[in-house]
Parts: sequence; C-alpha cells; structure tokens
Amino acid sequence: MASPIRVIRRLAYWAEDQFDWVFSYPLFPALILFMLLAGWGLIGSELGVERLVWSESPFVQLSGGLVIGMLFGVVLYTWYLLDRPKRAILWIARPGLPTLFPSKTDRHIRRVGSYLLWALPLLLLALIGGKLAVVFSLWLTADPFTDFSLKDYLAGRLYLAFGAAGFLLSIVLAWALFRVDESLGIRARIARTAWFRRQWGFRSRRVPADELGLHAVATYLVFVTLGFLIAFVAILLWMNAVEPGRVISSPVVFVGLVFILLTQAFGYWSCHVQLGSITLAIVIIGLMVWNTASLFPEAEYKLRFPGLEEYSEADQRVRLGQLDPETGRPQGSGTALPGNRTLLQDEEILARIGTRWQENGGPANTKPKLIIVAVSGGGIRSAVWTSRVLEGLEAEMPRGKAKQAAFRDHLRLITGASGGMVGAGLLAADFEQDWSDRGNPAALPEDLQLGLGLYSGTVAHQSLLPT
Repeated sequence: MASPIRVIRRLAYWAEDQFDWVFSYPLFPALILFMLLAGWGLIGSELGVERLVWSESPFVQLSGGLVIGMLFGVVLYTWYLLDRPKRAILWIARPGLPTLFPSKTDRHIRRVGSYLLWALPLLLLALIGGKLAVVFSLWLTADPFTDFSLKDYLAGRLYLAFGAAGFLLSIVLAWALFRVDESLGIRARIARTAWFRRQWGFRSRRVPADELGLHAVATYLVFVTLGFLIAFVAILLWMNAVEPGRVISSPVVFVGLVFILLTQAFGYWSCHVQLGSITLAIVIIGLMVWNTASLFPEAEYKLRFPGLEEYSEADQRVRLGQLDPETGRPQGSGTALPGNRTLLQDEEILARIGTRWQENGGPANTKPKLIIVAVSGGGIRSAVWTSRVLEGLEAEMPRGKAKQAAFRDHLRLITGASGGMVGAGLLAADFEQDWSDRGNPAALPEDLQLGLGLYSGTVAHQSLLPT
C-alpha cells in the first residue's frame, strides 16, 4: 500500500503535468472557455453572443451542437499534436479501456481516441451543466413577488436537449470519419505523398516518425472542414435565392467552421514554422487596427441596412459635423450634397402627403393629421417591440379602407436612437412596400402564430433569443 507521502507526490507531479499542458498553448483553453462562457450566458449576453450557441429551432440547435462538438474535437486534437498531458494519456489509454478510434495498427491513433472519448463528454457535461446551473441560480435569486416557475422555465428550453444531441452526433461523426479512414487508408495515402513529407516539422524530425499518421489525420480533417464550409455556404446561398429571409442555421455553424480552420492553420504554423504565437499576435493586432474607424473609416459601415444601402456608400454619406449649422449644407462645398442630392424641402414633403391623402379617400379640401414617431433605445427588445407596434398600427390603419389613409401616409418623421431605430428602419427601408430585389418576402407562418409580422419577425429571427 502506497504511503500518504508517495500519493501526495504522485498527485503533485500529475497536477504539474496538467498545468504545464494547459498553459503551453493558452489559445486552445481560451477558445474552449470562451465558447463555454458564451453558452452559459456569462459573457457578451447583452450583445447577443449567447444566441450563437442556443436556438429555439430544433434543427438549428442540432446543427449548432454538432459544430460546437466538432470545434471542441479539432481544438483538442490539434492541442494533442502540439502538446499533451502525458501522465493523463497513459492512464486513460491503458490496454483494455475503450477508445473512439480502435485502430489495430497505430497505437497513437488509439491513444488520441481514448483522449477524445474522455474529454468530449466532459466538455458536453460542462456546457449543459453550466447552463442549467445558471438557470437554477436565476430561480434561487428570483424576486419572491414574481411568478417564476423553474419547471415552466426549463420546459421552454427543451432546445438544450437538441444541442446535446448535436454534440453527441459530432462524436459519432468522428468515429465515422475514422472508419472511412481505416477502410480507404486515407491517412496512409496522405503520409506517403511527397508534399506531406517535405514539411519542415517532418524533415527536421521535430515530429517523431511514428506520429506521421496523427498529422496525416489532421490534414484529412482540413479537407473535411472545407467540405462542410463549402456545403454550408452553398446551402445558404441557395436558400436565400429560393426563400429569402428563411433562417435554417445558427451563426455558430459558420463561426465554428471558421474557428476550426483557424485552429488547424495555427496548429500547422506552430508545428512546421514554429512561429504560431507571434503570427497569432500579429493577426490580432492587425484586426484591431483594421477595425479602428480613425484609421479605416469604412469600419463604421461594415453592416448594411437592407433597403438603405445607397446611403452608406462613400460618396453618399453626410456627417453632422460636416454641415454648416446655419445652412444645413456641407461646409466649404457650396450648395452641393454628396451624390448631387438636394435637401428635403418641407413644402414638397407636405404636398406629397396631402396628395396621398386625397388619392386614398381623404375628404376633399382637407389635410391629414401628421404623425411623428419617436422610438427609444433598448437593444434587441426595443427593435422587436418598435417594429411590432408599427406593424400593429398599420394593421389598424390599412390602405384601402374607406375614408381613411394608411398609417404610413400620415407619417412625417421617424426619430429615435439605437435598437428602436433598427425596428423603425425596416419600415423606412420598405416604405413603398416593394422589396422586389429581395423576393418580396412575407411573414413566416410560425412568426404569425407568435403574433409577429414581417419586420418584427425578421428582427427576432436575426437577433432575439428567449433566454
């Protein structure tokens, strides 16, 4: 029987091995931790980061869980190639224990299969368990004067089960890819190619000769990831052409596939060029500089509002600071506005409103009441609420009703800020109710069942999550 001192010493060495492994390549644990915190709603939830992970649509959530599992698997595999917890691997890969990749010819493939078979379920448990823990904490800290039912709250979040199912499907996918590799000898064929063996990590013998199969599998996974990404983009383009506005996948699918490719690129650079960390720092600094509006003004216009793209073009923009406070025109440029546009004239606008009033059944020699809409900020909720209220007003004042002009025929001005203007902006962009360049979309049946219309449903699908 081992003495207490010997047990403590073994545990200390084991812990030291794990710490060395975790901090050898901090990018990998940081990426995993970010995805976990995002899924738990503890980071960026006010910016909608949480919706990258969860969705109320079963199919969307299933695909999201699949790609998250794929991302974790590739991160762990690439991390294993560069560094690994040797003592832990020897313990979990003992003869007779299960492995995800039961190769009969390559012990390294069997070991990494044992490693993933332990690590991936633990990460799934952390993802779902952490989310449930956050929900439980909300229940414990709920206002006693509010009617908060934990059972009802969880019943409305059954998508967690679809996310877990998608994650488990990624483990099945890993096993299936291994079976295809074993049957067709893919990694052996890759390892025999000249371009593969010419890589510096192999020529310098930095990579042991008996681990070439592991790196050949990494190359195999790059092609698999590219296949998934190309198929995903092709499906999105096809769906956008056939049924514009239909949401069939979560943003986490695209983001996850891109992260997978970046992880693989970082692994290759670190193994064969040995400048992975420096290159990563340069890329991050470059992205920060690129997104600095003071150096690259275009950074402010990376998001285009549908139907209002012309106003964000470089020669069409007008900044308030560039206008003369007396004339309302650009300073130092005479009377011309960008794009040779002219200022809006109140008399012309009122005349057009009066004409629409008469054309749509207004009493003769009368003028319509003018409506000014002022919306407030408040992020996603304000955007959805504003668009839904405007839809409700239009439903109460439709065009074609006897002796009554449509709601939008009374509108003189929409003003406000932040999220509210996102919802109101959709009404402004479709003011003539002609989105022919977008297929003239209609409200989805499932949105109508929830009491949402075209505008509010669009905003909700793009940015609203019921958590």
